[in-house]
Amino acid sequence: MTELRIVCRVAIYNLTTSSILFVRNRDQKWWCLPGGGWNHAEETILDCAKREVLEETGVQAKIIKLLCAQTLHIKKQDSIWLEQFWLAEPVGSTKVPQRHIDQYGVVDEARWFSKEEMETIIVYPEFFRTIFWDVVIGIIQEQDRYLGHFVL
Repeated sequence: MTELRIVCRVAIYNLTTSSILFVRNRDQKWWCLPGGGWNHAEETILDCAKREVLEETGVQAKIIKLLCAQTLHIKKQDSIWLEQFWLAEPVGSTKVPQRHIDQYGVVDEARWFSKEEMETIIVYPEFFRTIFWDVVIGIIQEQDRYLGHFVL
């Protein structure tokens, strides 16, 4: 039976430096947004997003908005992943601790990247290299991305 896994990923955008925080997992050549599986019995989805960022980077995040979602079929594990991508801003220090240890030992490195620096690396998902930068300021300034055009 196919397993459904809900995954929260967080695009932490530093408005001051115009950079985004990515992680690189051990034995991987690509960079991705910090994130992981939601334990729905113990936390809200937003708590999951904040927890995953802190675990993987040592940086605290304030969740701003839901950016998008996608599904992935992981054939090797016979699972379907629903990945949610959240926009967040850093809270407090933006410094990634040099000796930060991911409790599960998966993340090898966490680092802030500017738009220009991202052009030199492999990024998953690819749209964070391109589309994200074109729309991030507009998204941050929107009052309510989903309900603003409807009368309730």
